[in-house]
Amino acid sequence: MSKKVDIIVPHVGEAIAEVVLAKWLKQTGDAVKAGEPLFLVDIDKANLEIEATDDGILAEIRLPEGSSVMPLDVVGVLEVAE
Repeated sequence: MSKKVDIIVPHVGEAIAEVVLAKWLKQTGDAVKAGEPLFLVDIDKANLEIEATDDGILAEIRLPEGSSVMPLDVVGVLEVAE
């Protein structure tokens, strides 16, 4: 059995509210390991890697590259084993 886990944008700094989802490093259907870089966000002309929190499969990408996102926005879904 598996469950779905939301992929969220973490808080990346106290003064930073909105960032750009610069690049997905995985595609739908790809296997993902916890701690592995999943996507990049652009913060003041610098890219920051956001890591997966769980092992699983990238089941859904909800927001495309170039989207403006806020901390705690759901950008995708991981399917993880229970």
